Amino acid sequence: MSAAMSLADLGVVPQAVIDRLRRSRVLSTSDVLRCPIARLARVLQAVATQDEVLQWQAICALLEVSGMKLDWAVALARRTGTSARDLELHAVSRLLQDLTEAHQHGEVAAVPDTDTIAKLQVDATRIRCGGVVNLTVHGGGKRPVSGAIVHCAGMQAETDANGRARFLRLPLGQPLPFVVEKSRHATRTVSLQAHPVQVVSGERIVLKKGRPAKKAVHRARSELDGHVVTVPPGTRIRVVEQPGHALRAGDVLYLAARLQNGELKLSSRYKQVEGGAVIVPCWRMPAGTLPQDAPVRGSYRVTPQGLKPVVVTASTMARWRLARQIRAELRLKATSPKGRWKPRRKRPRKPRAASHEARMAYGMAALQTLGRPGASSRPRKRLMAVRRKGRTNGFDSAQPICRHVRPDDGRQNPVGRHQPDRRNRKRLHCLWR
Repeated sequence: MSAAMSLADLGVVPQAVIDRLRRSRVLSTSDVLRCPIARLARVLQAVATQDEVLQWQAICALLEVSGMKLDWAVALARRTGTSARDLELHAVSRLLQDLTEAHQHGEVAAVPDTDTIAKLQVDATRIRCGGVVNLTVHGGGKRPVSGAIVHCAGMQAETDANGRARFLRLPLGQPLPFVVEKSRHATRTVSLQAHPVQVVSGERIVLKKGRPAKKAVHRARSELDGHVVTVPPGTRIRVVEQPGHALRAGDVLYLAARLQNGELKLSSRYKQVEGGAVIVPCWRMPAGTLPQDAPVRGSYRVTPQGLKPVVVTASTMARWRLARQIRAELRLKATSPKGRWKPRRKRPRKPRAASHEARMAYGMAALQTLGRPGASSRPRKRLMAVRRKGRTNGFDSAQPICRHVRPDDGRQNPVGRHQPDRRNRKRLHCLWR
């Protein structure tokens, strides 16, 4: 997805128009495409005409095409009025002629070749046939959240200063989950309903303060690894190049095309799913990888010795996919914790109860502390529980209950000349009885 560009960087929009649009919070090329033409014409009625607004929108739409340069978009929009929607309707020779004339007048720095123009037309078709979603992320108090990362269908975008993000080339006919992540905010997942036709929809997402969710490791599900990849009806399968990735051992490739520069385009016969999109990986290999007489659509298996030609049919590929699924299932059982044998763990023994002597010693210590001011009532409850069980029927006369003992009778008496506070005296009286 092409990144949005500031209106000041276009060089074709007057400063007065930029100032007027800034008041309406229209700052980038994506914002121009989000606004209806009637609203823009109403805002700029005294500064620009409707034809100029349409021309600026056409330039912004052309810049969303992957590989499009600014001078090419300005030349196509000014000379022929071409926009991203009707770019595919023009012939390659017509577009090449228009860009050549613009280059002669100094409007274009370099003229693209026919392959580049064809790629621009293909991507413009993908934009026209896919869905478009405009998102706005708000925080507390309806304030826009800038810098939030939004993931959907294997693509990601970052919200701008107004909390806005724009997604193109989305698949139709299936629900789309959008995952919004932001530091110091709780992760939010919003699922949009499926549309059978091309619909430009808008969605407003509210983030709340909280701990962000842990980032899950999303691994690609590939038929080469033994996964089952189902393709729903109407789902578009994308061919994605793998630059910098080596060929995978055991993969089955077919020669898709011979490029003009002599390179070979090899595509895999195993599909995989990445970020909710079904893709087929492909590689660009040197011309000497295969013989000169290698037929197009011929199949080859990747081996340690190189590419080995094989004969592939529908039943052969079904048998190979099933064999890889069985192999992956056996590997999973051998390495999973449930599949491996583990020795039985011994249960830890419960700690033994305290002995009778230990309980009596605890009770005697509790009696000594009961007479002190601010003593806790927990030792008393523990001692009374011991007495109810019948494990003791008296007290040790050698240990005084209270520090203050009357000297005339010589026996333990909690009510002495120097009496403790009233609360502790009641406790000692109950224990004495």
